Amino acid sequence: MKVALLAGSTYSDATTHSVFTGLRSAYERAGHEAWVVSRPGSGDGLAFPPESAERLLILDAPPLRLPVQLWGILRRRRIEVVHLHFSGWFRSWHLGLLPLTRLSSCRWVVTFQDFGHPELPPNDGWRAAALGLLLDRAGAVTAVSDFLKARITRSLPGLDGRIRTVYNGVPDPGGPGPAGTGPSGRPYILSVGRLAPYKGTDLLLMAFAKLERPDLDLILCGAPFHGSHIAGLIHALGLRDRVRLTGLRPQAEVRALMKGCLFYAAAPRAETFGMAAAEALSCGKAVVATRTGAIPELVTDGVNGLLAEPKDVDSLAAKLRLLAGDPLLRRSLEKRAAESAERFRWERIAEEYLRVY
Repeated sequence: MKVALLAGSTYSDATTHSVFTGLRSAYERAGHEAWVVSRPGSGDGLAFPPESAERLLILDAPPLRLPVQLWGILRRRRIEVVHLHFSGWFRSWHLGLLPLTRLSSCRWVVTFQDFGHPELPPNDGWRAAALGLLLDRAGAVTAVSDFLKARITRSLPGLDGRIRTVYNGVPDPGGPGPAGTGPSGRPYILSVGRLAPYKGTDLLLMAFAKLERPDLDLILCGAPFHGSHIAGLIHALGLRDRVRLTGLRPQAEVRALMKGCLFYAAAPRAETFGMAAAEALSCGKAVVATRTGAIPELVTDGVNGLLAEPKDVDSLAAKLRLLAGDPLLRRSLEKRAAESAERFRWERIAEEYLRVY
């Protein structure tokens, strides 16, 4: 089968990069051909793996010419399935997809990675109408969690009974690693994700400050956010010597940090899947997170991690303190962590999508 993985934004976005890298590789190991088709990446995003550069096809034509360029790609590569992954917000260039859903013989599949994102405006007016038309013409529609599927069907009841859940996947970490130390020589808690308000980095920092554990650091790995006050908050909380900001890092570096952390932590205000939490579990690490969005679909309290109440700094601090101070509990949760992530292996996710195709 020949598949075009079409990015609704750009391949350099961290989630899209991880999803497309894992899914494309899984398809090719299963004997299929897959290409990543995307608008040009941003300069501060992630680069496509050089060894796979021939599988990246860039849509760099002006918006009015973009459908012609994409049509040429579909014909030359003899694409059988176009699989669009997007945030649920209909961008102006997506209008060019609508005629192709009729003109091409491809099967079109739409996957929602998000919907109603707090940083994006709602779909209204022409965007809502165009999105409805695209979904009507799609051969299949999926969401990356049950939580997200429920949110979508509340807003788009016509998808009830049509949309199904297919989770995102995680790469094989190559076996769990022992907890190590950060640049300071001290053990560390790790959190991965964009330093944006909806990710709750401020809540995590305030909870971490309550630990009063000078022997323990926090590493925040993720792209900075426009107008973020994180650096100022770190200073105000007196954590300058105990918190490290790494910026956006390649997947291999993130996995190395995960293998070396004491445990993983996140406090999102909104979460439609939880890619980094799933990856931490696959590395055999316990996860402390807030009971938000799709997180309970990944983390079971007392089994592979600990769940705190949403937006509750004291509740989160208590869970961090408990796990940081109890090595036996950590080992118990770690034993189930990697096992619980087996259902997110890219090979299994690829098999589910192939059945959808």
